Amino acid sequence: MAKLYGNYAHEIILSGPFQTGKTFGVIAWFHWRMCQTHNAKGLWVRKTYNSLIGSACETYERKILPFPPGHPDSRVRAFGGERPQKYLYSNGSEIVLGGLDKPEKFLSAEFDYIYINQVEEIPQAAYEMLTGRATGRAGNTDSPQILGDCNPSYPGHWILARHSAGMLEFYEQLHEHNPTLYDDAGTITALGQATMINLEKLTGVRRQRGLEGLWVAAEGAIYDNFSYSENVTEAADYNPDWPVYWGVDDGYAEGGGLGTPGHHPRAFVLANQRPDGGFNVFAEYYRTLQLPEASIQEVLSWPYHEPDLALVDSSAAELRRRLVDNNIFNGAASHRVADGIKVVRRFICDGSGQRLLHIHPRCVNLIRELQSYRYDEHSKMSEAGEPKPLKLDDHLPDATRYLLFNFR
Repeated sequence: MAKLYGNYAHEIILSGPFQTGKTFGVIAWFHWRMCQTHNAKGLWVRKTYNSLIGSACETYERKILPFPPGHPDSRVRAFGGERPQKYLYSNGSEIVLGGLDKPEKFLSAEFDYIYINQVEEIPQAAYEMLTGRATGRAGNTDSPQILGDCNPSYPGHWILARHSAGMLEFYEQLHEHNPTLYDDAGTITALGQATMINLEKLTGVRRQRGLEGLWVAAEGAIYDNFSYSENVTEAADYNPDWPVYWGVDDGYAEGGGLGTPGHHPRAFVLANQRPDGGFNVFAEYYRTLQLPEASIQEVLSWPYHEPDLALVDSSAAELRRRLVDNNIFNGAASHRVADGIKVVRRFICDGSGQRLLHIHPRCVNLIRELQSYRYDEHSKMSEAGEPKPLKLDDHLPDATRYLLFNFR
């Protein structure tokens, strides 16, 4: 944790299993920055405002500040009562509090320092939007920084990809790094013993992530045979000499945003069929609030030749008519979901270990959804041996299923 205080990298994320002191460490660093920098503009944000004040703010007020806001000796005042909107320091620095469910309060502002609580919960687009709010234009520091904490998630998460690309610093916290669990000599404390006993009770994916700190696929993952290292490759780029096919899942609604049940984008996968019969998905389209003709025109404007065939959601009559208007031959994808999933699984990795589905790294939403798409554990169909998938993170996997089923 001490490494934070000498690191001026623009983006830093602390990752680790439960109870390793990640949130405490980042907030302590942030408080130090606010005290050291006069008139600093800070922002704390999480996926929702309620989750932020129920976690990070509680840690800050109860464990970081020498005196809570409102105490006569406190150098920090809170504005907003029990639901604080910001903290103001005696040196003029301030911390604005927000959630991605109500981003209007900070979207147009500039900040010197930003803290993102539970980074793994937010989409990459939201993260990149936040990085654009701490570029130095706030003007109170020569080293604007964005820090976050996260628990391990699925292995193809954008956080790991961004770290691998050298775009952010990444520190892994261990239970031994938490001084309340282990003392300076490395001996476990009484609190540490009680904590580890509870963590040892975790099972399945929660145990792997929360106790062991592993980035593993979600429990009930439909495509648990997907491998980022083996299915994702730069070699899957567009080849103009090979046939091009589209898989299209129709949609429009924004809902609550990425990762919410009401989010239904229109999703295209663009793929070459290789000579060996496999497919290279080289591009994706993933948009909400756009009419079918606008979507088609945007994809046609890309530097790839038109598809030999588009396989489309069978219920998307309007979209199919617009494809015909653009002289794109298309067919309605009509099959049982369970049968289509089996076909996609075989393309991802068959019984002999052959992987016929390759995906270019630029297809970030397809990679994310293939790893987060999972079965509904509460589905009544699960008792009949055929669980029903959740209607969540299924858009590009469905587009891929429509395409691949035709070539089964």
